[in-house]
Amino acid sequence: MKFITSLALLMSLFMNFSFNSNEFIVKNTSKIPKIMDSIKNMFKPENNEKNSIIVLDENKTNKIKIDDLIITTLKTDSTSGFFWQYEISEPSLIDIVFENYSPGKDIKSGSGKKTFIFKSLGKGKCDVKFKYYKQGESSPIENIIYKISVK
Repeated sequence: MKFITSLALLMSLFMNFSFNSNEFIVKNTSKIPKIMDSIKNMFKPENNEKNSIIVLDENKTNKIKIDDLIITTLKTDSTSGFFWQYEISEPSLIDIVFENYSPGKDIKSGSGKKTFIFKSLGKGKCDVKFKYYKQGESSPIENIIYKISVK
């Protein structure tokens, strides 16, 4: 039940955001703080410290704490056979907790966004590598690497 509730909260959050290139556009700011607080409560750290939700930046080392949630949203075109795969260099440091596809405004085009949320588990450094493939091809057409340092 907790997972279903957290999934609904995360989907509510992303319905209030729009993404252009690498920037956020907030559609309805009044709902965001309540939704964010609810999400944080669903993934409360065991040590009762406050955790944060960090948007990953591929242009720097993303510095986070244990139990923080880290998020990225990537453009995709799933109906044309494109998909994202990720690889975590040190799986003991972070783990996936949520993955979702959201269609774009023009549902017929198949373009949309794929959101990934990870939770930090332990101290250290790792990379999360995303590769964008067209179905049936072995070489990715795009690579994104996020560097993460968990303190």
